[in-house]
Amino acid sequence: MRGIKNEIFQAKTVVALIILVSGVGLSTLARMTCRPLPSAAGAGNGGGAEGVDLRLLAPVSCTIFTAAYGGTVLFGNNEDYINPNTYYWVAPSGGANKYGCIFFGFDNFFPQGGINEKGLAYDGNAIRPARLNRHPELPPIKNWENLLGQCATVEEALQWAKKYNWGTSFGGQIHLADPTGDAAVIGPGADGELAFTRKKPGDGYFISTNFNLANPSTGGFPCRRYETVTRMFEQRNPVEALTVDYVRSVLAATHQEGAVVNTVYSNIFDLRRGVIYLYHWYQFDEVVELKVAEELAKATPPTPIRTLFSKQTVERAASKYTRYQRMANLRRYGAWAWLFLTLGSFGVLIWKLWSHPRLSWGMRLVWGLAVVIVGLFGLLAYLLARRKSAPAHIVASLRP
Repeated sequence: MRGIKNEIFQAKTVVALIILVSGVGLSTLARMTCRPLPSAAGAGNGGGAEGVDLRLLAPVSCTIFTAAYGGTVLFGNNEDYINPNTYYWVAPSGGANKYGCIFFGFDNFFPQGGINEKGLAYDGNAIRPARLNRHPELPPIKNWENLLGQCATVEEALQWAKKYNWGTSFGGQIHLADPTGDAAVIGPGADGELAFTRKKPGDGYFISTNFNLANPSTGGFPCRRYETVTRMFEQRNPVEALTVDYVRSVLAATHQEGAVVNTVYSNIFDLRRGVIYLYHWYQFDEVVELKVAEELAKATPPTPIRTLFSKQTVERAASKYTRYQRMANLRRYGAWAWLFLTLGSFGVLIWKLWSHPRLSWGMRLVWGLAVVIVGLFGLLAYLLARRKSAPAHIVASLRP
């Protein structure tokens, strides 16, 4: 009787372990395969009902930098995402805006970045959300991008930010620059307060990617794109004039392309001259120049970025987008096919093990784990091993 009880206990243990391992493996695979490609309406993390909502920042791999040398101040940005529906639009002065602004973003028209008539520019990096201390004595911030419409310099923008309650979490950082060469990043500090990381005065460069500049220990550092920008500016001859072409080369070196993320547009702002250099989908051989004053005067309506470029550039970009979407679909549907094959293999294994009672419970566990880990191949290995270990008259009866 005791032996039977031990057998039953061992059987229950093996079944429970197989179910547990199967559940972990299949739920992990489901999370990997069920996650849809990002949409502009549901991007990122952080923010919340109590404060600033940065959930609409493009959530992947944006690279932003300010470079100031010899009287030239250039602001570079790669907008890395997957949504191909990119736009730019004008917010004229008046009402809440002291200054006219030009914004860039996606078809939800949440401003990912922009520049105003005074040459103040910003763009945002999504980072891992961090907790912020409560400040109920301050009014809640509603539209943090209003800082571009109400401020002319980085210093004014930082003072503006200090007036508001930014909620209880912050999942981004805001990179600001102005025509004087001043630059700063607003983000969550290690102490739970807003942190203001500043560019050193004078000539130099200032970079932000997708790790928290004020608290790199939260993750994402070291960053290959950050290191690439650093290396390129360190290797640059400081005697030579800073040019748009050089900044373009830095953006090209840090652009992203693949099934998950692409650089959907890039921009260079000449903060002193009020000129925008725009690139579509990392096609850096064609540039569109926009003059801030002219666009504000025309009050340009929301315009798809692709309509500014030649047919050849748009078609090349569309071809790359289509190719990477096929790769993404193949990976997604292939993973689902593998999931169903694994489930089916596991069901067949259970049936086979039930009909083979002489196999020890330890070996049953081994074969169960093998099928969970390698799917159909585990089942085939079991069938082959069983055939080799079967008596000769049984093997003969299995042959056609």
